[in-house]
Amino acid sequence: MKKALEKAFLMGLGAYELTRKKAMQIARELEKEGALSKSESKKFVEDALKKAEKARQTLEKNIAEQFNSALKASLKELRSSIEALEKSVDKPPKKKKPGAKKKSRKSKRASKKK
Repeated sequence: MKKALEKAFLMGLGAYELTRKKAMQIARELEKEGALSKSESKKFVEDALKKAEKARQTLEKNIAEQFNSALKASLKELRSSIEALEKSVDKPPKKKKPGAKKKSRKSKRASKKK
């Protein structure tokens, strides 16, 4: 599960980096077209990065919640298994019913004489 969290974190970083690159590319194009000034372009990129960071944090939070939920379910299952094992260990062994004892048979071997 640790690897799953690590992958999710790396995915979030990757998404953030892609957003940054794309926002910068769009801002440069809009600057060239004259649709944005340099200061507006900078603000556009900053806003895009803030939104990407917020989305990344939300994603991490959701993944952590799912991880914790799965972990709690696993722990609950383990606890019930442990309790069942403890109960089976604590039970006294069943007594055998008194009855006729069976005699053990000795194997008869034919001895060969030379």
